[in-house]
Amino acid sequence: MWRRIAENAVLFVYTKSAFILTTTDYDSEILHLMMNTNKIHPNAEKSLPIKILIVDDDMRTRKGLIALLETIHLTVTDTNCPRIELVGEALNGLEAIQMVETSKPDIVLMDIQMPEMDGIQATKKIKAKFTDVKIIILTVRSQSRTAALEAGADAFLIKGGAIKELTDTIYSLQEIIDHQ
Repeated sequence: MWRRIAENAVLFVYTKSAFILTTTDYDSEILHLMMNTNKIHPNAEKSLPIKILIVDDDMRTRKGLIALLETIHLTVTDTNCPRIELVGEALNGLEAIQMVETSKPDIVLMDIQMPEMDGIQATKKIKAKFTDVKIIILTVRSQSRTAALEAGADAFLIKGGAIKELTDTIYSLQEIIDHQ
């Protein structure tokens, strides 16, 4: 549920928490999609959901990604696209490894720079133990692309990039999972 509270700010209510996104916090395209969507595509519920784990030490980024995932879910127009289900959030690589084991996500959205264990190390450990889990590195550090892919990441995206790029990547990886 959302409500415009200022010209450039929207209040979102997600489960039991509420947060505010502004056009300076997140891409205005996300806000536009959210404000113009109010129902789930009727056929999106028919297939198994894509289970996603978000790993980022920044709460605003995690909340923004949650809102984005809900937007992707709500605006799906392809009747064959599965819905998206958030299965958890982790603040660092150590928590990510534990969450992958307990929540069994299909896809992990992983930041790189985090305390305790960074995303590169977490990616190596997750891919070594859970080979079917797909990892999308989502970071502001474009210079880390080679290290991320060498660690086993399935995709590398820059934060603040096009929403369509993230959407296409999620659904492309899901197609790979479905054909394994």
